[in-house]
Amino acid sequence: MTIGFMLTFFDFRNDVRALIYEICKNHKVVLFIKPEHESLVQPYLNEHLSYRIINEYTQSRKNKLNTILYHILRKLPKSKNNYFLMEAFKIGGLKNKEQQKRARLLLQLQHILPHFISYDYYLSQINYSRKTDITGIDKMIAFTEIYDDFFLARLIKESVNTYVYVYSWDHACKHTRFSTAVNYLVWHNGIKDDLIELQHIPSSQIKVFGSTQLG
Repeated sequence: MTIGFMLTFFDFRNDVRALIYEICKNHKVVLFIKPEHESLVQPYLNEHLSYRIINEYTQSRKNKLNTILYHILRKLPKSKNNYFLMEAFKIGGLKNKEQQKRARLLLQLQHILPHFISYDYYLSQINYSRKTDITGIDKMIAFTEIYDDFFLARLIKESVNTYVYVYSWDHACKHTRFSTAVNYLVWHNGIKDDLIELQHIPSSQIKVFGSTQLG
């Protein structure tokens, strides 16, 4: 079996690398990464572990408009305070003053505007290029926060068997990119309950898997 992984921070997530190397004992693994992260994964490759470049973003007025509308009007988790606190924290870490200004304006708009655009609806509206090579991939595993919306939109549209590993206990409380078209792997029943209550993911699509960080 060939298993694809779509994830970020591969170079310093020791737990993820340990999991992947364990899987490599019985299966082939392909990492799906963006071009800017290519040099970070190259030192870890072997005969069972390779990578392919994600190339799904398509620049168009439709994609730009849908992305802007989604970021302003997207549905928030039931635990909205967690979301707003995390977004404010992230803004504080931006070094570019102009980026900080735009991000604060967006957050202010989100405080006063309605939130009705679901992640699934957004994924159904954006256009992708179909340039990423997904031949031979039997299953795909993504991590929260989702690494590439356009790639996930294609995986869902082409019915690739996709699982999303909820990487941290608080991701269900503060993130917004949770699709009901994929399955989820979680640490324990508490996080499963959070996904059901806060993100409205059906129970049947959530499997208690364990924690790579604590394993």
